[in-house]
Amino acid sequence: MSRLRVQNQKSVLIGLNTSGTPWKWNGFPVLDLETTTRQLGYWVVNRDTIKDNWDIRIGKIQRRLKVATTMSNSDNTVQRVVLPSILYTGNIFTPKEVLAKLKNLHNQFDEDNKYKT
Repeated sequence: MSRLRVQNQKSVLIGLNTSGTPWKWNGFPVLDLETTTRQLGYWVVNRDTIKDNWDIRIGKIQRRLKVATTMSNSDNTVQRVVLPSILYTGNIFTPKEVLAKLKNLHNQFDEDNKYKT
């Protein structure tokens, strides 16, 4: 079973005070206001990254759906991979254009796999 482990050498702190940030706090580097970093596959920064994170998620979903070649395999893919990733990313407000992309992906996937068994 995998566990989330803190790797001190890769850890950074994100300050909530936007008037200025120290270089370090309790030995950990503090993320500069203009710097971006990826944490657990998502962009983290002191600005809006919702669209960027959804683009990453939709790209991963598209790759996984292309692998599913049979209907039973596609059902497993949707249940085990696609839905949890959408729900996880869905904790962030979902823009309308992202919802449209997800609906198009679903419709295309259904159309491509309509006659496969």
